[in-house]
Amino acid sequence: MLRRVKHLRLELMESSYISALREIINKFEGKVEMNQWHYIKTDKLMATNVPGVFAAGDIRDKVYRQAVLAAADGAIAGIEAEKYLVKQSAKG
Repeated sequence: MLRRVKHLRLELMESSYISALREIINKFEGKVEMNQWHYIKTDKLMATNVPGVFAAGDIRDKVYRQAVLAAADGAIAGIEAEKYLVKQSAKG
């Protein structure tokens, strides 16, 4: 259940989004570093503690969870993943 405030009135709402997100996060348990709430830790360029593995959006350990921020995370992760792959292919 999520809580939201609407017109200074607290309402409860169902969220299948939360359970779907939790299922995705659970797949990474024990594979990448996570915080105490099981969100994936990344640096500012979305890199995890595993070389070549990037995380973006609401699965990350961060303060705010908004679509616009998740999209920005995705853009950063995509650029950094491409840079990582180019660097790896140059190594031969």
